Amino acid sequence: MLFVFYLYNLYPIITILSAKGCLAAPTLIFGTHLRKHCKEQGHPCLELIGKGRLNSILSKSNIKPHKVSYYLENRDPEFDEKMANVLCVYKEVALQNASESPQKQVTISYDEKPGIQAIKNIAADLLPLPGKYSTLSRDYEYKRLCTVSLLAGIDLHSGNVIPLVRNRHRSKEFIEFLTELDNSYPKS
Repeated sequence: MLFVFYLYNLYPIITILSAKGCLAAPTLIFGTHLRKHCKEQGHPCLELIGKGRLNSILSKSNIKPHKVSYYLENRDPEFDEKMANVLCVYKEVALQNASESPQKQVTISYDEKPGIQAIKNIAADLLPLPGKYSTLSRDYEYKRLCTVSLLAGIDLHSGNVIPLVRNRHRSKEFIEFLTELDNSYPKS
């Protein structure tokens, strides 16, 4: 029981080691760390623990030092209020879309995705063939062409999508998107 507690105390250290690229043999790294520090923590009997026994104990305790889980910390104290405002906008759009009266306003939902990898397959796909390939097969190798940025807006009333794909992601491209968006609607 003390051993499991000790493992949980070291778990953040393992996570840090894993995040630094030591994922090849996390149990080996953990075992080395355990043997090095077990006496000072009051567990001298763990100095001779083997890899197999360590794996067995880790498995029974459901500790997986090779896996990293992520979480999102809410750091904005006004998050709930902002979320409620966004949800109200979407509700207003839904009510406007449900009504039969002509639309007097435009509501655009905008998002951007910088750094998309543009890749090209090197070999042709293998199509499914009865008795030979049960699924579409694709070679795992590819050629990386470049990275691109996608800026896109969708009109929440008509469903019209206004995309812009560029090689760079600067304010100049955002202004270009706004100009294209402005040109998509008649002047009133």
